[in-house]
Amino acid sequence: MDKSMEIEKIEKKSVKVTLDKRIIAPAQHICNLLGLPLDVAINVFLYQVVYTRSIPFPIVLPSDEVLERFDLYQKIAEAEEEVREGKVVPADEAWARIIEKVKRSEAEQNGD
Repeated sequence: MDKSMEIEKIEKKSVKVTLDKRIIAPAQHICNLLGLPLDVAINVFLYQVVYTRSIPFPIVLPSDEVLERFDLYQKIAEAEEEVREGKVVPADEAWARIIEKVKRSEAEQNGD
């Protein structure tokens, strides 16, 4: 094999970072759409910081549209988390509970 074609094994080191919980799920979703694991995307960012000796993009305030989209991603991520944690009740079960409460309330009002 040609030496120039050999892939150098890169040593990796785990680093604990604290991230805004609201940004993780949307970022993972976008990276998944791009076929890029989140850790690889973070490595790409860090390489660009080193190569350019700067933040590799302009830092600007987002538009209202972007903020609304971010809010939507946040709500979707929160809903997915609630489903994973079992906090969500199927609609038919929720309606059955509501109907039962209404019947009990009506019975109490009628003195039954």
